Amino acid sequence: MPIPLRAGGVVAVLLAMLLMKNSVASGDPSSILECMLDNIPHSSSIQDIEFLSKGLSDDAFEQARVLRASVYLSAVSDDRRSVLAYFHEPFEVRGARILLLEKESGNETFLYAPVFGDVRRLTGRHISSSVNGTDFSYEDLEQLYGMARRGTVTRLADTKLNGKEVYVLKSVSSAGSDSTYPSIDTYIDKKTCVTMKMKLYGKGDRLRKIYTVTPDSVRQISGLWIPYKMVMRDVRNMTETKLVVHKVNIDAALPDQTFDPGHLKEFEPR
Repeated sequence: MPIPLRAGGVVAVLLAMLLMKNSVASGDPSSILECMLDNIPHSSSIQDIEFLSKGLSDDAFEQARVLRASVYLSAVSDDRRSVLAYFHEPFEVRGARILLLEKESGNETFLYAPVFGDVRRLTGRHISSSVNGTDFSYEDLEQLYGMARRGTVTRLADTKLNGKEVYVLKSVSSAGSDSTYPSIDTYIDKKTCVTMKMKLYGKGDRLRKIYTVTPDSVRQISGLWIPYKMVMRDVRNMTETKLVVHKVNIDAALPDQTFDPGHLKEFEPR
């Protein structure tokens, strides 16, 4: 049976740091999602990450454009999060900040860059825009860090991926949603509940992007299984971006004003 999900539920965990603490008893969608949601940090975290972007015709990511950032996450409640990304490199984006706030009334995104001189709120169709030239959009970041948009999820037939048994879930956006993706197929490792692959579909049910996790990059940190290497491939534009996690600090102490739009311009990385 399809299960409608609140704003914190559908793809809240479709891209992120996921571990199974409790076994999936029946394997129905609700228990799979509960298993996944239980593995986002319950208080806070800090990640040092790197984006490497290239065209599919390029031979290696060593030739890619590189962006480095620190990402701060705070759990407002069991199903709501706040995320701040601060970009360190390259020079042209240094000091840029992205603030994502998950709220019952709908997610909010704020941007600051030195070239702007002020804080701007991102609205509507702009959530599909590229994050500093990568293949991750602002909506993709929401999904990556456990912040979802409304939708319905249905369980499909189980299958195997890279030799491992996986659950398969299909999420469908609600009518009137501003999501870029009308539907998403998600492949979840049965043993760990880590999302290993996603197929993200655009208008007309056309495959838009493919997200994959490098299987041997998944590590256990403070009771959580965290993927350290992920790739987002843009099927339409024939480009892809690797996201590499270099450092993780779970349950880090973060001041409340870290996630205040009014202080975004003044924020400095720890």
